[in-house]
Amino acid sequence: MVAPPPFTTTPPDQTHTSEDAPTRRLLQHVRPEEWKNPDPAPFYHLVVVGGGTAGLVAATGAVTLGFRVALVERRRLGGDRLNAGCVPSKALCRLAKAAAMRRQWPLRHPGADDLPDPAEVMRRVREIRADLAENDSAHRLREQGVDVFFGDARFLSHACLSTGDASLHFRRALLAVGARPAKPAIPGLSEADYLTNETLFELERLPASLAILGGGPMGCEMALAFARLGCEVSLLLRGNRLLPREDREVGDFLGAHLVRQGVRLLPFTEIRSSRLHRDGTTLSLQRPEGDETLHAEKILAATGRVPDLSRMNLDTGLVAFDPAGGIRVDDHLRTSNEAVFAAGDCCLDTKYTTAAEASAHIALQNAFFPVKRRWSSVPVPRCTFTDPEIATVGLTEEEAARAGIAATVLRVPLAEVDRALIEGEPEGFLKILLRSESDAILGATLVSAHAGESIGIIATAMAAGMGLRRLDSVPFPYPTQAGAIGRAANLANRQRLTAGLRGLLSRWIGMRFGLEHTGPQEKKDRS
Repeated sequence: MVAPPPFTTTPPDQTHTSEDAPTRRLLQHVRPEEWKNPDPAPFYHLVVVGGGTAGLVAATGAVTLGFRVALVERRRLGGDRLNAGCVPSKALCRLAKAAAMRRQWPLRHPGADDLPDPAEVMRRVREIRADLAENDSAHRLREQGVDVFFGDARFLSHACLSTGDASLHFRRALLAVGARPAKPAIPGLSEADYLTNETLFELERLPASLAILGGGPMGCEMALAFARLGCEVSLLLRGNRLLPREDREVGDFLGAHLVRQGVRLLPFTEIRSSRLHRDGTTLSLQRPEGDETLHAEKILAATGRVPDLSRMNLDTGLVAFDPAGGIRVDDHLRTSNEAVFAAGDCCLDTKYTTAAEASAHIALQNAFFPVKRRWSSVPVPRCTFTDPEIATVGLTEEEAARAGIAATVLRVPLAEVDRALIEGEPEGFLKILLRSESDAILGATLVSAHAGESIGIIATAMAAGMGLRRLDSVPFPYPTQAGAIGRAANLANRQRLTAGLRGLLSRWIGMRFGLEHTGPQEKKDRS
């Protein structure tokens, strides 16, 4: 596919962040300027530190159960999901897909060559973010009965936290402080005013060119989105794998797709230095083909996230932690302090909103109730929202092989799914791993336009202990791309019927219905 033409942009020095009307509307919900912290209660059943996904789920869940709850947030409620992650990034991806569809179907969309205004795109992203902010608002939490404090939280003892002048004594505490963008160790990059996910969506307009460091979910999603919106995009990798948590074939598939969409993919690239200019930043690169320089108006660092544990006095709270790996928890999400639990990005290797929400539910149950749940028992799906989307739950094929787990792999190409052909989206596949000699689902990877919507079906089956063959009896709406799961279940049932079983079934049919059962070759010989 030919890359879309670049934007006609305003001068580069006008690409900067600002606090416009949508952002002010957002802040009125998630960090109200007039907010006054309440007087603390003498004692709390639960003190939650962090107002992102995990913290909000735990706080609202606990207050619904009748517990006295306080929540402390350092910056904005809603955390990474609302402010700098899922919500704005997926809004941008959707706007980019709409622009791509206009070019793909020009007869349906008059004026399809007209790209959206680069300033209006970013403003629309912030408007969507502000529209969703009320769900996470401080006023709403207060109405539900949660005492909301803005400020830093520090341990005063193993059973008391402070924020400002307030001391919060607790029976249980939940640490859900999230993570922050990792800082690449590149000389001169700090002076180049590089972007992270925390600043990207505050831009007044899209840049004309963008260099993205890192091939994880964030890097891949933004590479595709910005390229579709007319930006010149370069994606720089230290190795040669996109989405390293997924099977290599998935990363290879996505890499080829990004190149077709106009992204310049630069594997095995070391960045020696960066230098800021008036019209952007120049990166000095070392590549297998030789040294080169790359100039981009903006640099986006998408090189991972690290736990945000600063200023908490965790040692005073008797909470063990690793500065790189985060807060140490057991399989019940309890820390070294038996009164303190943790959830979300600050303690999990899997840094997805889905994992944060699921871990908050488990931590809340284990903190107060005798029936305990294990984090390792929960099949948590993840999704990279490129187009097509890439969703996985459980083990990948490579992970099963490394663990020495014998598995049967079933594949359904999307080209065999009617809905994919109808919509002109035959690329992709479904791959399901079954434990050998059974239909127990070990994991699945789905690459399709609606993978994120469909992977939950498999996750539900895994959580309920259902084998794949059971899904063959479930009618799937037609035509849907989720029908690929039904095809895989049918394939599992057909493979189960070995030649011997088919022979027994044939003889049973003959005896049961009083018919002589012959195979095709026998009928031909008799004729």
